Formats: sequence, C-alpha cells, structure tokens
Amino acid sequence: MEVIDPVFEPSEKLFRRIKPDGVLAGRINPNTWDLPACSVDREKFLANGMLSVLPAGHGFAETTVGNLPPPMASEDQGIWAIIPVHAPENGNAAHSELRLHKDGLFSEKKKPGSLQRKQWKELLSLAFTVMIEPQPGPG
Repeated sequence: MEVIDPVFEPSEKLFRRIKPDGVLAGRINPNTWDLPACSVDREKFLANGMLSVLPAGHGFAETTVGNLPPPMASEDQGIWAIIPVHAPENGNAAHSELRLHKDGLFSEKKKPGSLQRKQWKELLSLAFTVMIEPQPGPG
C-alpha cells in the first residue's frame, strides 16, 4: 500500500502524459481532459523524473500546483475548484488526480454544465506547458 501525502506545495510540479493525438496548436488538446477527475503525476514521488515512466510515443506537459486555474462561480451559485489529490496506484506512487470540487466536495456524479466544463478544460490546457511532444506511431 502506497503512502498518501495530501500536501501539495504551490511550487510542486504536476505532469500529464500526452498520447500521440493529444496535442492541438502546441498545447494539450482540451478534449483529452476527463472531468470531474483526470490523472497526473506529481514531482514529489517521481524518483527518476517523468521520462522514466513515459510510455513509448507519448509526450508530457507540466505545470505547478500554483499555476492551476482559480476557483470559478457557477450558474447555480456554487463554487467549482480544481484540487490536486494524491491517489497512488499499484506501481505508480506519483499518480494523482486533478479533481473538480463543488463547494469543497468531490463527486464522480456531479459535474458542471457543459459550457463550464468546456471552460475548465480550456483553462487546464492553458495551465500546462508541453515539454515533449508525443510521436505518432508507424503509419
């Protein structure tokens, strides 16, 4: 069982793996974000860096916790926020999720409306910088 560390410092880097079709106009394709929760890896638990866990053909993007989009009010008067949560998986102690919380609570079933979900995806794509572009496989 991996140890869960709930503390994310604003300067801690977060990494997102990118599949070959996951880049659009030099940034992460907004349509690749799975909300209300999407996977990232946190720097604190990557002993040998992101490249050591990158599948062949994939690229990656990075940001810092402090660079994540700020909370946003919704049409129904609630406040939505992206919160990083350490969620280690078997063989990947760095696995974490960016979870969309409403009024401080997370639910797989609660999602903002489609327009606001699109805004969150755009903001996440802008927050991350593509460091290594993915490479398409043999044609």
